[in-house]
Amino acid sequence: FAGSGAALVDGGLVGAPPTLSSRPRLYACGPDLALLGVLDGTGFDLMELPGEIGQASAFKMTYAAMTKGTNALLTHVMLGAEAHGFLDAFLAEVEASQRALAERACANIPRMPADAARWEDEMRQIALCFEDIELTGDFHRGAEAVMAMLAASPLGRETRRTRDRSRGLKATVQSVLPAQGDRRSLG
Repeated sequence: FAGSGAALVDGGLVGAPPTLSSRPRLYACGPDLALLGVLDGTGFDLMELPGEIGQASAFKMTYAAMTKGTNALLTHVMLGAEAHGFLDAFLAEVEASQRALAERACANIPRMPADAARWEDEMRQIALCFEDIELTGDFHRGAEAVMAMLAASPLGRETRRTRDRSRGLKATVQSVLPAQGDRRSLG
């Protein structure tokens, strides 16, 4: 865009869609950032980041790496517990010793299949973002595989509107887990 006269701003949204009581945040940076000031508070809160073009995108990738990556890890662990045959005992232990993680898993795992297909590519992009700064992308390549498994499951056809809101963590894990003979693909 250099020399074209076009204004350029880098931005990344963080947070859920706006509601009456909360708005997502648009992290943005770049030399033309002031142009976005008029939009602050109109569906999102503008959060200015210092630095060059790319900082806001990297911020968004890092935030999603933490939030969606954590959910992928929790899903993978619960799939492992079910495959080993001790999901109920494992959940009881996690509820007793790691209550916040248990609550997060129970709240998020049942709804993840509805978004997993689009998050699969996001995990791949996060891996590349980390590799660009010479950190491993391996964790998020694993998260990509978890998202692919969720998307390929029978629940992967759900949408945010059509998903079964009465289905809990255990039923979700059991629906996603491949049949006994196909468990080699969990890796």
